[in-house]
Amino acid sequence: MSWLETFAVAFGVIGGSIKNNTVGLKGVTRQRGRYHARIRCGGVTHCLGLFETATATHAAYAAKAAELFGEFARIS
Repeated sequence: MSWLETFAVAFGVIGGSIKNNTVGLKGVTRQRGRYHARIRCGGVTHCLGLFETATATHAAYAAKAAELFGEFARIS
């Protein structure tokens, strides 16, 4: 395996997405003690707001993903 393939696998370019999400939920980040949800579609970032819990934030992300992508939404 070349160094480029090794790098690509290590950083998730090959075989899946980058796995550096510390919260553990797609579309959810932690900011100033609260959880922030955002999603990108067509080059536009949709900020979904700040929430008190990670599960509420992920629910907002899942709802927006279903709205934007329909049956093709990747929620997990």
